[in-house]
Amino acid sequence: MPHGRHSVWLVVTLLSVCPRMLADEGRRPPAVAVRARLLVDQLGAVRYDDRQRAVHLLCELGLSAIPELQRGTRRGDLEIRIRCRKILDHLSRLDHQRILDAFVSDPDGTPGGQLPGWNRFRKQVGDDAGARKLMAEMHRKEGRLFRAWSAGDPEFVSQFERRCQEIQLAYRQGSQRRIEVGSVATLLFFGSDQRLDVPDSTALALNNLMYYNNLKTELTQGERKRELRTLLALWIERPMTNGNYQRLLLAMRYDLKQGLVPAIRLVKQKAVGLQAQYAILAIGKLGGREHLPLLQEQFQNKSVLSRSVSGGKVVYSCQIRDVALAISIHITKQDIGKYSFDRLRKNSTYLYSPNSTGFRSQAERDAAFQRFAEWQAANSQTDGPKPMDSK
Repeated sequence: MPHGRHSVWLVVTLLSVCPRMLADEGRRPPAVAVRARLLVDQLGAVRYDDRQRAVHLLCELGLSAIPELQRGTRRGDLEIRIRCRKILDHLSRLDHQRILDAFVSDPDGTPGGQLPGWNRFRKQVGDDAGARKLMAEMHRKEGRLFRAWSAGDPEFVSQFERRCQEIQLAYRQGSQRRIEVGSVATLLFFGSDQRLDVPDSTALALNNLMYYNNLKTELTQGERKRELRTLLALWIERPMTNGNYQRLLLAMRYDLKQGLVPAIRLVKQKAVGLQAQYAILAIGKLGGREHLPLLQEQFQNKSVLSRSVSGGKVVYSCQIRDVALAISIHITKQDIGKYSFDRLRKNSTYLYSPNSTGFRSQAERDAAFQRFAEWQAANSQTDGPKPMDSK
């Protein structure tokens, strides 16, 4: 009998079953095992009413029926196998719900030990009431992912990647107006695990989720702000070969110092263009004086970021070394107004607007670098390399 015709009534029947079915199993009396076996047989009955009654009664047996249901998934009858899998899945979800309810309501109890991922979560995020509430929400929204991860399912990685893409696609298509916090928190939690190989496309999808409507509010003023920001910080500072640029932009957007990890990585990898510029700006916003040597290594980087031309002559240009100089001035707490950055514009997100840290002429640039060298000499800056000639 094709199973598709009965999928709707089966789900409805399962969802209507009273949660009392989850009473402790203990030692199963032989009579219970026999009854469960007979009811599993009845799942393949000819009459619709008989099959429906068997589903209902197996659900009432609850955990006591699990051994026979598991055997039923190996029966020769396809109809029985399918129904047994669906009942088992439903029993598992309801039992999981019982554990989650106890976990949230009894912080001094032991249900947390039954939750996959809780031990790592509590170490990284915390174990107060807010953390427990978010962990429970994560399990409610993405219980399948947690179960697959806990069971060492070889398909877990592909399931994780698929969820990142599904959530982003649903939002873009308008079928999901809000990004569920529990789902995104779960993706950040697993994504920050360095043992998980995250493809570039998946990382990009996860990064993009952080900019969507309610997530921006949750990360800045929501009741789960602390926990979410901690998870996002763990994701941002995770060492990755690629994707550093997008993650440092996220860090600057939400003012997370962990953005220094991808920013410094980009500078050391000799990033070019906008990536180099934003990496240096991130160091200025999120870092401190201890990063001065790294910035001064860029004082000879003459790569042009932008230029303005009038009458065939360059009237303004911005180079990588100019950005490094402006940030060096900023982290040493000098008055940047004395350095001829005439087009400099402050920016709440990026510290300074991109391409605004340039000069009208090479003479102004030389004078600015010379002024910084003199200031450094006068203030006995010995914790980094000497400023290099800007020419």
